[in-house]
Amino acid sequence: MKKHIDIYIIMTYNNIEIGLRPNAREQQAQKENIMSLADKKKAFKGKRVDFMEGRESGKMADLIGNEVIITDIDIIKSRKDEYAVFIIKGDDKHFYFGGAVLTNFVKTLTEDDFDEVRRDGMAVKFSRAKSQDGFTYTNVDFL
Repeated sequence: MKKHIDIYIIMTYNNIEIGLRPNAREQQAQKENIMSLADKKKAFKGKRVDFMEGRESGKMADLIGNEVIITDIDIIKSRKDEYAVFIIKGDDKHFYFGGAVLTNFVKTLTEDDFDEVRRDGMAVKFSRAKSQDGFTYTNVDFL
């Protein structure tokens, strides 16, 4: 018995993708940019790092003015941006999202740097600052 299977091939400059052609329902969902709940869960899980599991998002305002030791840090990538996410010594309940200053710093780290933060910690102090155009942001002092 012969079976007909629809496939698609997408070729780009450095990649070739071959797969089964989606059925009509999947095609309609793709057109409308609707994700199933399972797809949303998968996409969301991909935006988390291991140390976030079992923790809730903390408030950066609670850290302003205090010296803290970051014990793990990473970058989460969304479709439009990247964010630093970190945990601190003595707080097993929360993870925190860093602002642009911390995120830009984390983007410069090597794998050895990440290992050093996990091994030794990284002492920092967060403060509020204003840019020349009046924008308030979170500054980071490395201690």
